[in-house]
Amino acid sequence: FSSSMKLVLKNECGVDEIMVIEMFESEEQRWMAQRDVLLPTFAKEKDDHPLIKVLQEKQFKSVEQREAERRVILAQAVVRGWVVRQRFKRVFKRNRRRHQNAIELLETERRYVDSLDAVVQHYLRPLRDTTMVTRDAIVAIFSNIELLAGVHRELLRQLEARMTTFNNQKTKIADIYIQLAPYFKSYKQYVNNYDNALSTLIELKKHHKQLATWLDEQHAKPEVKGLDLMSYLIMPVQRLPRYVMMLSEILKHTDEDHDDYQELTAAVKSVQHVADAVNESKGIAERRTVMLKTAEEFDDGVAAQLLQPHRHVRHRGVVLYDSTDGRILREGEFILFNDILVLSRPKHTPQLFGGSTMKLKKSIPLQWLDVRKAKVRDKPVSALLLTYTIPRDGDSGGDSISSSSSSMRKKKKYFYCRTSDDVDKWVNLIKEAVAEDGGGGGGS
Repeated sequence: FSSSMKLVLKNECGVDEIMVIEMFESEEQRWMAQRDVLLPTFAKEKDDHPLIKVLQEKQFKSVEQREAERRVILAQAVVRGWVVRQRFKRVFKRNRRRHQNAIELLETERRYVDSLDAVVQHYLRPLRDTTMVTRDAIVAIFSNIELLAGVHRELLRQLEARMTTFNNQKTKIADIYIQLAPYFKSYKQYVNNYDNALSTLIELKKHHKQLATWLDEQHAKPEVKGLDLMSYLIMPVQRLPRYVMMLSEILKHTDEDHDDYQELTAAVKSVQHVADAVNESKGIAERRTVMLKTAEEFDDGVAAQLLQPHRHVRHRGVVLYDSTDGRILREGEFILFNDILVLSRPKHTPQLFGGSTMKLKKSIPLQWLDVRKAKVRDKPVSALLLTYTIPRDGDSGGDSISSSSSSMRKKKKYFYCRTSDDVDKWVNLIKEAVAEDGGGGGGS
């Protein structure tokens, strides 16, 4: 019957009509063979004998029916048992996943609170007790992180209480997040200040060696788990989207008739609403991070001029340009900002221990720039022609980022790329940036 079992389990009700017919046909053949043995000899010779009819119509027919009914009932019982087992497996798997997601939510919250406490205990409070930085600088770096730490310590306390007696059928989690969702709005202040926090920290580290040394010492402590202050400061910016993801996973594995289903749905919407409100600020912060890292590649004077509140990096890539005598092609890098185009090249002897690695060769405000694809005789590579205006007293090269618009003269310069497609890409990128700048850029 094991083969029949497979047939029974094939569909939701365990029935495959063709295979069931074959099964009963085989049973009929077996009973027909037994009939031939049981019937008297004379009955084989006279098919119309009354005894044969009685045996065929009553005795053996009823036995076959009883056996078929017994097997059908058995098959139904097997099917019912299989359906129950499958439902139990689905419920068990669903409950297990829900429990695992809830545990993950708790564990990540513990790690997050530990990180916030590490910032407060090992960076913020010790700095308040020193004279290395001003109170305004401390506020600029840490913003309202103490407030966020307090909110999440309360969230963790409630979450731990629920998970101590967790029951998949009864325990509710969503109401905690609905209750605390209004406090999550404090993230907007933190995220809005994030770019200011990074720029302030970088400037202080560059100009206050004592502070830079102290930060390195704090970084080396086992309590901070190998993370520097910048790594901690980015964590609140990333937190709200993770709540949306984790609560959505719990909702996914919660039955619709569960007591927590409706509140989970509301919690996901509430946290998503707050996350959307700060998402724009988060994008600005991420662009600012790229901007800060780019500025750090240059000397302090150039970095200070590059770091402007409105400025961000759009694109960067390798280009070639003619040497002074025109005999060779040198390799440099275009960095396209939203308001200026910078040509840089690696330093021959870059500074050690995190010093600047790039030298500024030329900077051109987009409002003074025009670009097109060009062909240059005797050059094996594709070219783009930049036409731009510069002060009459010289090029805006070296460490200069901005120039006066008085006494300007036009200048043309060819730059080269490895392929024609790269030239097309740069032409399109620069034209898009110029169009969006709208003549209002030009540096600081």
